[in-house]
Amino acid sequence: MPSTNNPARRFPGKRVLLIILIWVALVASRRLELVELILLAGVGLSIPIIIELLSRTLAEIPFRDVLNKMKDEPSKLKWEPFLLRMIRLVWFPAFSFLAVALIVSDWRLIVLLLVPFAVLTMLFSLHGLASLVERQWSTTLCLLVAGQFYYPVSAVSLFLWKFEISLFGLPLGIILLTALHFQFAGLVLPILLAQLQKVYSSTTLNILCLSILASIPLVGLGIAGFPLIECVSALLLSTMLMAFACQQLFTAFSFRRHQPLVSSLLMISACSLLVSMPMAMVYAVGEFYEIAWISIPTMISWHGSLNAFGFCFCGLLGWMLNDRSIYKKSLVQRATPNEGL
Repeated sequence: MPSTNNPARRFPGKRVLLIILIWVALVASRRLELVELILLAGVGLSIPIIIELLSRTLAEIPFRDVLNKMKDEPSKLKWEPFLLRMIRLVWFPAFSFLAVALIVSDWRLIVLLLVPFAVLTMLFSLHGLASLVERQWSTTLCLLVAGQFYYPVSAVSLFLWKFEISLFGLPLGIILLTALHFQFAGLVLPILLAQLQKVYSSTTLNILCLSILASIPLVGLGIAGFPLIECVSALLLSTMLMAFACQQLFTAFSFRRHQPLVSSLLMISACSLLVSMPMAMVYAVGEFYEIAWISIPTMISWHGSLNAFGFCFCGLLGWMLNDRSIYKKSLVQRATPNEGL
């Protein structure tokens, strides 16, 4: 059985409300670009929900056999809950300092202000490593761990962009978009994949989720200087995400009677993905053939906003509010337990 040493605490609603007020004030001030505002929203609003979902999901994954023998000595199973507590402590300062770092121009101050965000991403990676070492391996665990491993790329990209360091000859705007990509596609997407996969597990869905996971860095590799890889991986990733959205839409439909709010949120999440992914496919093909069918500002405004606020935020909130006991009664197709890969 999993350890009962659960680090979950009451959801930090007051801090989330404060973050929303700060974010709205920044929007009204018009001092930041849309891509920066979306990134800030990702750090401020998605992290507390991710902490809750990580805590809840990992509690259902048993520890390794050698650690199960220590279940009467929870102090020996300290790294995973300790790191999650540290993430909870660092999250709000990371958001606050990041908001200031995006406004100021003094490079010494920027370095200091970006450190908490870098620490936050590294804590996620360490937490993922601790889970990988302490928990029994499964598809769900692989999804959770991979998302946390991808996250530091967002901090590295943000540092490069803020200090105007071009990598692989990429424009600075693309480097900033890489930071945004790994905030949502890198961290949030695998968490959302895990939520559906853990309750609706099947061999087909497992393969789909793991294939999506492998495609995330391939898109980044293609952007770094391999146009064909970028185009093919973007098309494959978009197609697989649309298939995933259809599965989530079916699952959300099964909630409509017993959990209407959860059903609505997951439907909005899935529909947002079904709208945004065709845009990504058109953009990828246009980039490969050097035809400007969709501009980058248009992609940020529509594709970026739909993915961040529609797919990611609504999806995270829906899964956080989901009552698993009601879900098991309302699911049309009986979910099978996920024993492993």
